[in-house]
Amino acid sequence: MRPPPPARAGMRPSPPARPAERAPQNRGTSRQLGRVDPFCWIAAGPLFIVGVGLAVIAGNVWIGVVGVAFSAALVLFDARVNRTPVPPAPRSTSQAPARRPPQRRQ
Repeated sequence: MRPPPPARAGMRPSPPARPAERAPQNRGTSRQLGRVDPFCWIAAGPLFIVGVGLAVIAGNVWIGVVGVAFSAALVLFDARVNRTPVPPAPRSTSQAPARRPPQRRQ
């Protein structure tokens, strides 16, 4: 890499080059699950808290288990629905494109 040329009198130095911006490596890498919407968290968070709260207050653990399981199922369903589509496989260039048969003139 070459060093930048020296700045002349009265000239501003150019800003440093920024590295190329890349998409986050961990977002959208799974083909099975996608991002969870904030609106799903708005529904699943209180459901989780109510489920745990009822388990503590009522003393029945199964009520909490049902609430927590339902909120987890809601989040997993939303993540499944919001998955990124798989790009189609590139067409091979070795095969010639299919041609229509010539039409008969009447």
